Amino acid sequence: MEGIRRPSLYSEGCFLPGLNPERFPCNQIIWGKNLKPSTSFVRFFAILLVGWVIIEVGIQMASRETAYAIVPKNKRSLAAVSKYPLIGGGFWRLIDHKGTVVVVNLWATWCGPCLEETPDLIAVANKMSSKVSFVGIAMDQGDLDGIRAFVTRYRIPYPIALGANEPAYSLGIPIPTTIVFDRQGKVALETTGGISPGPFCDALQRLVDEPN
Repeated sequence: MEGIRRPSLYSEGCFLPGLNPERFPCNQIIWGKNLKPSTSFVRFFAILLVGWVIIEVGIQMASRETAYAIVPKNKRSLAAVSKYPLIGGGFWRLIDHKGTVVVVNLWATWCGPCLEETPDLIAVANKMSSKVSFVGIAMDQGDLDGIRAFVTRYRIPYPIALGANEPAYSLGIPIPTTIVFDRQGKVALETTGGISPGPFCDALQRLVDEPN
């Protein structure tokens, strides 16, 4: 039986960059024979790959920066919920922190992104605690022991309250979600997903420095 002939990659009259057409006629260039990438082609591909990586990183950094755009003062709204029951008893009230920038972080012990975000949020809280108030709102349904264990494990330095039974969240809310209130108690920034510590600290500082 006649062997299967390998198909040509190129027909007569074609041009293949990097190969001498006199030494390697197009009709002799077949799969697995004579076809080797030229140095110029490898260099071009490497430059293209590096360029793509630089552009991708730039896009990601830019998106993280713009995620913390502060709402203009004349467009800020009041809080949907301003009072939460604390896990240790009593209530956390937004009104008690008027005159201070406040960070409210909605999370849950079963939320993977929340677990990843927690160390970053703690680092920001430790850095900004003299200027900004923080509170974590656990969205777990009735698992107080699990919440307390989470707080102990991560050594969370700010108060933790409960938010799963709040009517404002009855239709659901993506978590983690972080809401920042200005010194007048209005929503100045809201972001969903894990925070980026550097840009987030910068946004908080801008709110701290904001004139009345």
